[in-house]
Amino acid sequence: MSRVALIVIGILAATACGTGQAAPTRPSSTVATTVSPAASAQATAAPTAIPTAAPAPALALNIVPYGTGAGPGGIYCPKWLVMSDTRSTYTSAEMQQMADFLAQVGIWSDDPPTPPSTLQWTPVSIADPSAPITKYWNEPKCVLVLQMTNTGRSAVQVISVGLKLTASARANADQYHLVEACSIQGAPAYCGIQKGGGATYCDLYEVQVRLSQATSGMSFSGTPTANQEDGSPCPQLTLNPSASVEVKLHITSTQPFVYPVEPIVVVRTAAGTQEVAVASAATGIKFASPSQFDCYRRSGQALVKAWSGPSALDWQALGAMNLFCG
Repeated sequence: MSRVALIVIGILAATACGTGQAAPTRPSSTVATTVSPAASAQATAAPTAIPTAAPAPALALNIVPYGTGAGPGGIYCPKWLVMSDTRSTYTSAEMQQMADFLAQVGIWSDDPPTPPSTLQWTPVSIADPSAPITKYWNEPKCVLVLQMTNTGRSAVQVISVGLKLTASARANADQYHLVEACSIQGAPAYCGIQKGGGATYCDLYEVQVRLSQATSGMSFSGTPTANQEDGSPCPQLTLNPSASVEVKLHITSTQPFVYPVEPIVVVRTAAGTQEVAVASAATGIKFASPSQFDCYRRSGQALVKAWSGPSALDWQALGAMNLFCG
């Protein structure tokens, strides 16, 4: 090799070392990238935070049972005046106490006075929804009125209202011994109630709920509806801010069962659909078959069974004879 060539090579080598750069190499067609463990740990030490969805705002809907004469939980079931026991005879004083009480009651009310010890009020409805509604003086249903108020800032649409079983339904085996009020008082004419009714408007929506044998957690609901005075339907129930409405549940049963229930309301808001349980109104309600009723009429100082089953409940037929079992 010539002296000139050696000098050139030396200059190139010195230049590379002075700049700290490696001499260029020929590129390859495949590049394999490897990451050392230390580099990997450094890369994942501070991952990018994944944003989480904000929790749905609490539903600003106040729901309370409403009405007079309701039982536990705000549910009203028909109150029947029944004998505290099935003694065959009573003292003159006891008979007079019963007569005075029945005269005082007059027309049966939703919130009746306390009877003497020989009698008691028992809330139970008749499990016979197929019967004409005029057959019984007590309509075969229980009733719950829920007052709803929107305390929030956005509209709330009520999708459905109903009842959920908090325990499995069970058979009701009780017997109900009614008294014939007119014979106890010695009344010469009919001494029972007169029935009446009223219209509903767009501030009172109604739901038909029919219960049947089921296990805990099952629900029975319906869509609230209402009609205006002229019979035209009201719009789907939507509560604007600060608005209130009453929803009346008509509760019937296909079987004579005891139902542990709590009301439920399904609503839709901007945040989505939500089921609300009205736990403060949880209670048990009873339904009985007509065969579980009988009616006792006064005969001297005794109360004697005179009607059993459906005939003891036939308000129209007994009324035609100036009699009233209730």
